[in-house]
Amino acid sequence: MKRWIAVCLLAVTLLLCSCGAKQGDTRANPTAPDTAAESVPTNAPATDPTSALTTVLTTVLTTGWTTAPTTTKPTTVPTTNPTTVPTTKPTTVPTTKPTTVPTTKPTTVPTTAPTTKRTGETFTFTTTDMNGNTVSSADFAGAKVIMVNMWEPWCGPCVNEMPDLQKLYTKYQGQGLVILGVTTSPATDVNSTVTRLGITYPIVNGNAQFSRFNTGYVPTTVFLDGEGHILSEEPYIGGRSGAEWERIILTYMQG
Repeated sequence: MKRWIAVCLLAVTLLLCSCGAKQGDTRANPTAPDTAAESVPTNAPATDPTSALTTVLTTVLTTGWTTAPTTTKPTTVPTTNPTTVPTTKPTTVPTTKPTTVPTTKPTTVPTTAPTTKRTGETFTFTTTDMNGNTVSSADFAGAKVIMVNMWEPWCGPCVNEMPDLQKLYTKYQGQGLVILGVTTSPATDVNSTVTRLGITYPIVNGNAQFSRFNTGYVPTTVFLDGEGHILSEEPYIGGRSGAEWERIILTYMQG
């Protein structure tokens, strides 16, 4: 860029000098021969300023404009940054958490049924059905086996096994089987479930007399004979399939 500026300046100077030389000719008759020029020796050096400027311009264009040497700036950035972050962080979290959950959960469901022997004991009751009619154990005196099934309408396993119980009741009723459903729920809920499932075996209210068979779980089932003797050695806790109940019923009926 500096080179081109110098060239431009020299060109302007050359033009100005050329114009000045022409304007300086004050001879009265420019076409007349200059007598003063005849006194100049033929070997005198040339004094034309245009030639001198041309020489300078040519030198600049061929050799270039001499510029100041390039200097290098000192490096101000350190080669390494000072370490401001500690290499290790202090440990604020304990290595082990306190144990708040017990290693074992309490058992809420008994692993085995109660072992109280009930064979030879007797049980009699008097209660009402869902319509308020009195029902007692004496009403089933001629039965061979009475299956007392304690259930509730809100109990899924209870409701799920009732259709199978109905089939067994229909199949073995003529052979002395009675299935007695016992519940503590309101009559409206009970009747709705019974009607929906098509249950025809008797359903009665579970009063305090049935609390002797209370295990804390439903369904719970015990077996009696027509005289009120308890046939099952222990209550049956939980629901079962129709085939399994049939096997148990036949065992008591044949005993």
